[in-house]
Amino acid sequence: MRRRHILDSFRHALDGIVHVFQTQRHMRYHVLTVLMVLTIGLLYRLDSRDMLLLLFTVSLVLITEMFNTAVEVMIDLFNPAFHPLAKIAKDIAAGAVLISSINAVVVGFFLFVYNGRLQRFLQQDLKRSYPDYMLVIATGAILLMMLVLAGQGWKGPRFWLRGGLISVRSALGFFLAMTILFVSSKILVGTLAFALALLIAYERVESKRQTVQEVVLGGLLAIFLSALLYWTLP
Repeated sequence: MRRRHILDSFRHALDGIVHVFQTQRHMRYHVLTVLMVLTIGLLYRLDSRDMLLLLFTVSLVLITEMFNTAVEVMIDLFNPAFHPLAKIAKDIAAGAVLISSINAVVVGFFLFVYNGRLQRFLQQDLKRSYPDYMLVIATGAILLMMLVLAGQGWKGPRFWLRGGLISVRSALGFFLAMTILFVSSKILVGTLAFALALLIAYERVESKRQTVQEVVLGGLLAIFLSALLYWTLP
């Protein structure tokens, strides 16, 4: 029997995520909502504790939606015909998604609106504060991967690391290059970082694992996202 490589499990997990995104309309809505909420969290300059709470909350919504899909698939596999017990199982799984969504709304209210935080946010001067670079890097990486997931979902059922509408490695390479440029504030260091990102993109095209279009889309997406984050939070 063939030994399973450690990356096999990772690839199968990514296939599952892409499948849910492709087949479940609600999952696509959840992902877009997560992108919006995380962006708002950065604009609000939430501290590390509040941002971790926000990340945990939105992740819980995505996880319950995936479990809901898994339950539906298993029930349809073993009993495609209508059955009262199958309906109850699906309703319970859907109820879990509803509870996690309500919890996310409550957490979002306390983080963004409660205690006059919304009013203070609208009145603050964005040019007088500076971001927590590690927080921006972590959140930016999550936003980037979710956007890549969205591109993969509309492209078709392919592995993340083997192809798709957007090149994952190209996107990560240029995101890290932009991060190095902003953090170091040195043109030479940024130029060297971009040279490495270009080498990654060239390798993907030269090996014929991805097209020029996929690599360019990944690079442009990463540059736009990182520039938006760092320029919005000076």
